[in-house]
Amino acid sequence: MGLASYLFSKFQPLVRIQQAKQKKIEDGGGGNTVSMIDAQLGYYLDGYGTRMAVGFAHSSDGADQNTQYSNVVFAGIQLQK
Repeated sequence: MGLASYLFSKFQPLVRIQQAKQKKIEDGGGGNTVSMIDAQLGYYLDGYGTRMAVGFAHSSDGADQNTQYSNVVFAGIQLQK
């Protein structure tokens, strides 16, 4: 897993890359490499008490044939007191 993020005055870009190796039970190993890449942009209001974020996530199961892909767009808000 790798993550890069930096907080500017109100904006925070973030990129995260994750990979994992699946283990095939029937032959003791040699599974696919599953990967996921996230990118998001956060915006802070009221100090760190309120945060809004929008982002995109892409994942794949790494199979040689019939690879399954997933793409997600998300938005959220975080409120704290």
